Amino acid sequence: MATDLRDELLYADSIEARFQILEKYILMKSTFSISSNRAVQSALVSLQKVDQRESIATIVDRVNLSAKHFVHPDDGD
Repeated sequence: MATDLRDELLYADSIEARFQILEKYILMKSTFSISSNRAVQSALVSLQKVDQRESIATIVDRVNLSAKHFVHPDDGD
């Protein structure tokens, strides 16, 4: 799998294509369900807005989570 990823990245024709390949790989490997976490859903919508991007700090404040729990929402401490 790592060799396949390396080859895909090596032969990608643009930086954007490389990021799309990495995104696909990370989502494929992810065990975290993005759709089950409303804070993450809201943050993704904000990050995808090209015309009015928000900083990560602003998004974390808006969804009312600490930075630690935003990054690791399933930590139960």
